[in-house]
Amino acid sequence: MFVGGSRGVYIIRPRDIAFFDSYVQFLFATCSAWPCCRCASRPVERSRLGRRARGDPRDELAAECSGVPT
Repeated sequence: MFVGGSRGVYIIRPRDIAFFDSYVQFLFATCSAWPCCRCASRPVERSRLGRRARGDPRDELAAECSGVPT
């Protein structure tokens, strides 16, 4: 099994984490930062730059339909 099957995945906790007193605080900060990063990246994703980055270079028609000048 790739991840240990019924035993699950073992996570080795780091001894010291900079700026945090415990591993639980680090996990809380990481999980709290994820929605903020996602909300901040949404406008970029829907902008012309985001459409251009997502556009398929092999499909000119699809790029034109999504608003990317070809």
